[in-house]
Amino acid sequence: MWRNKGADSPRQIGTAPAAQTLKHYLQILRRIMKFAIREELIETLPLFPEIGRQKHTRAWFEPKDYELLKKVSKERIKKANRKDVRRKREYLHQYIIFAVGCGCRVGEMMSLRHKAVERVSNYLRLTVSGKTGAHETTTMPSARDAYESLIKHNKKWNLPSGENDLVFPENPFEGLKALLKEAGLYEDKLGRPRNAKNFRHTYIMFRILNSENLNLKAIADNLSTSVQTIDSHYAEVSNRLNEKALVSMKQAMQ
Repeated sequence: MWRNKGADSPRQIGTAPAAQTLKHYLQILRRIMKFAIREELIETLPLFPEIGRQKHTRAWFEPKDYELLKKVSKERIKKANRKDVRRKREYLHQYIIFAVGCGCRVGEMMSLRHKAVERVSNYLRLTVSGKTGAHETTTMPSARDAYESLIKHNKKWNLPSGENDLVFPENPFEGLKALLKEAGLYEDKLGRPRNAKNFRHTYIMFRILNSENLNLKAIADNLSTSVQTIDSHYAEVSNRLNEKALVSMKQAMQ
């Protein structure tokens, strides 16, 4: 009840916690109660309230938005009035394409080293480490194209590309924010601000919508996540996949 009141300091946003946050709090309380049972302070575990799961979609770039983003990015590179600005914008451009082509988490990309990038046919095999530990992931061909362009970029600007060097040594946060605002894409259609995390969401949406033989488990395993997570956070996909059936149902009803 205290937590649901929202903020308890001027710095906090005065909103009730999400269902998932409440579930985490209850997990902690349950562990404390179990400890109390082991210490013989209480005899039984009290009943805990059930917290319903809420599905919510995550912001992403629809195909037309993604093409616009790349177009504006190229225009900004041409308009750069200083060498250092041009270099950063070129770097950001390849970062975006690589991110959408691999689906890695931001932390996984920022810690990726060249020695963990394996060229295989027309794609890449990455060994990344992040939220869920170390795992291998297979990229789309576009990520390999971006990686090859990044190698050329480093050579052009005399930047290191050794085995132990980071593939993305600079966080392009500020440049990305400026690009999104200039392209009119800083917020999605629900008013949610976009950032680098949305490239992973875009990768997942593209794979789901463009797969001939949809296999959510294969997508989840490749990204070291779960089918349940994809189902929970990408609920918008279910409607997209069934639009033809939904339209035909409406026509039949009319």
